[in-house]
Amino acid sequence: MPQIKSLLEIPGDYLEGGGQILRTALALSVIAQRPVRIFNIRLKRENPGLRQQHFNTLWALKEISDARVEGFYLGSREIKFYPLRIKSCELDIDIKTAGSIGLTLQPLIPVGCFSSLGLTLNIKGGTSGRGAIPIEYYWGVIIPILKRIGIEVKLDLIKRGYYPKGGGEVKVRIEPKINFTPLNLTEQGGLIKIEGISHANGNLKKQRVAERQKDKAEE
Repeated sequence: MPQIKSLLEIPGDYLEGGGQILRTALALSVIAQRPVRIFNIRLKRENPGLRQQHFNTLWALKEISDARVEGFYLGSREIKFYPLRIKSCELDIDIKTAGSIGLTLQPLIPVGCFSSLGLTLNIKGGTSGRGAIPIEYYWGVIIPILKRIGIEVKLDLIKRGYYPKGGGEVKVRIEPKINFTPLNLTEQGGLIKIEGISHANGNLKKQRVAERQKDKAEE
């Protein structure tokens, strides 16, 4: 019989004590096929434990890896996660709130690279939110950097979703990749251009929020 690996203990209240510990630990657990126990999850946040977007991230990684999970419920402050394998599949992930699509996607990209046929993800939630990765950051920063490593990610925006309702939707395709290209960022390049995208909910059209944001940025 194969040897069962011992649980790696991870304190979820370390340093900032937010959801990033959970996302990173789960992604590495799936890739390394190493079970983890994460305790004191988001203990330093106003509402500790698994919130909806963290719950959905955990669910997605559970499905992808055929994992057994203990403590799998909203508000849980401790989980035990036992991944088995990495599957190629298509998943529909509905955060049901304005929870960040960008943060939900974050741990799924490295896991998808190690699947035999890649991953296709349909995610609903918030596309822009305070303190979270906006979709534009994926287009302008994350995806180009990943491409230099050899990772191919395609992200299509179907609909924007704003706080507090959410309702945004994206479709993501992550291609499989095992052999990566080293990333060399030791030399600072020169500034070529500065660009941005200003957008706002359609309900704010009369207030010209998108236009005022653009004007302020150009000052």
